[in-house]
Amino acid sequence: MSAGVPAEVLGDLLWSCGGGPWPSRQELSDAIGAYQREIRGDAGRWSPDERVLSVPHIDVVWEDFSSDGDPEVARIASADGGGLTALDLMWGIEQAFGARIAPLDHHFFEGLALRRETASEAIPCYDLQLGS
Repeated sequence: MSAGVPAEVLGDLLWSCGGGPWPSRQELSDAIGAYQREIRGDAGRWSPDERVLSVPHIDVVWEDFSSDGDPEVARIASADGGGLTALDLMWGIEQAFGARIAPLDHHFFEGLALRRETASEAIPCYDLQLGS
């Protein structure tokens, strides 16, 4: 059971999804840091190793509103089996959805929002929030 998972995760992170492919986690992390510096003037809000969730897995739902298809779900896992880090989440999102998000109008990351009915489940579910 997942007690205390936050309702929102990484809502203050600025990122344009789908700029990859990213050959490594480190290259993605460096790109996100550079994006923070370009937009904000510093990378202060990007802490790739920060454990932002206490659970080792979550499901992330992405809905492409420009198509009639069903929402897609990806399971994101911690690289080390512990709680999920900011980089675990962004790497998982980019690997699962990045190439399909890139050409869309709504490709700017706005965070992850908890599906409240899953808060007490072993693997909570979050909606990927994207804007234009």
